[in-house]
Amino acid sequence: MRAAFLVPLLLLQAACWSPRYFTPREHVNGSGPKGHPAAGYAVPAAEPGLAAVGEVRLWSEGARARYDDNEDEVVQVHIGFELENTGDQPLQLELASLQCEEMVVDGLLQAPFAAVRIDGDGYAPPGATARLDAFFQPTADAPRHIEGFSIRFAVLAGERRALAQVTPFGPRQQAVSPSPYYWGAFGPYYGLGWSYGYGYGFGHTRWP
Repeated sequence: MRAAFLVPLLLLQAACWSPRYFTPREHVNGSGPKGHPAAGYAVPAAEPGLAAVGEVRLWSEGARARYDDNEDEVVQVHIGFELENTGDQPLQLELASLQCEEMVVDGLLQAPFAAVRIDGDGYAPPGATARLDAFFQPTADAPRHIEGFSIRFAVLAGERRALAQVTPFGPRQQAVSPSPYYWGAFGPYYGLGWSYGYGYGFGHTRWP
């Protein structure tokens, strides 16, 4: 009988702390390395009519709950970038201008904020592609409370600011296949699209 009461609590905890995924709401014409939908933008040349000098792609691997270095529970949103250089000048993601804007958490608009961690330098010499991962930490109690956001970024071509962009992101609709009966450690129950059993273990993701 006691186990029957534990099942809703486990499912509630899993729903609160499970990741929430986001996709760009414009220019979705590619994907990230793991298949996440990506928005792509050409980096224009200095003179009109000339071929673009590169392309930048950005995507999100979602919002996840984790513990920070102080063992506090936090929510972080991942944004990935690829900067492909097809010109003859180095390209650089302007890290100082990278920020999250227009984030809505539980219906409340948040003030713009910078990334708490950036992996990679965003520098792409001619003929190369740079990869960068940025992590933003909103004041959200759980990933599911985040309703949407925008990412502001810019690209330098040499000393020239070649591209300035704001990309909106919205929740990605996950395809869910109904799962009839799932046999957990203590017996079957009906699952609503997910296969959680009594043996399901929940916790917080520790990102590298």
